[in-house]
Amino acid sequence: MKKLLKIILSINAFILDIPAIAQMQENIPRPSDPLDLSDTTTLVIFIIIPLVILLAYFIFRKRIQRIRQERIDRQKEEEKKEKG
Repeated sequence: MKKLLKIILSINAFILDIPAIAQMQENIPRPSDPLDLSDTTTLVIFIIIPLVILLAYFIFRKRIQRIRQERIDRQKEEEKKEKG
């Protein structure tokens, strides 16, 4: 049983490594320096846009939760009216 588990895990590790290796393309420059946040475009791309996306996510998530709760409350009220 342990031998079978080792074989399955090694096959799984091999299969999961293939996509990681395939994505490493040759002859493409890779940045090695830290980000220069004094540059406006870098600041916008790496700081402002992710913050806007995160803020929009939290706003819409809260809105969806509120709509679901209102729908549940409305269904409960309708059930009370039908029983009463």
